[in-house]
Amino acid sequence: MQAFTAAGAEVVEVPAYESACPAEPEPGAIAALNARQVDVITFASSKTVEHTCRLLAQAGGEEWQSWLEPVAIASIGPKTSETCRRHLGRVDIEPADYTLEALTQAIVTWASASSSASSD
Repeated sequence: MQAFTAAGAEVVEVPAYESACPAEPEPGAIAALNARQVDVITFASSKTVEHTCRLLAQAGGEEWQSWLEPVAIASIGPKTSETCRRHLGRVDIEPADYTLEALTQAIVTWASASSSASSD
């Protein structure tokens, strides 16, 4: 932006969206985790990993990480995976291409393999 201004351009910054952590965790999501109804949690950014961890800690205190033991952690790519490993200790699904389409396909592949293994 500075380069444009220095070149004489008038730059008007227009925020397209704002990303913020909710004040409280969604009760339905917490109930689903406690009832072991969640198979995969998908992360497309490091910020969502950090927000999710903050909300889960708020809801579950020191026990929140145990809620994720049976849940697969899916990450869109290396930077987000690094944040997952730092906060969650692991990543179970990461696509070779770092797109939402590739992440979706990686989850489908994981789910197919998981259902095959559980039916054996």
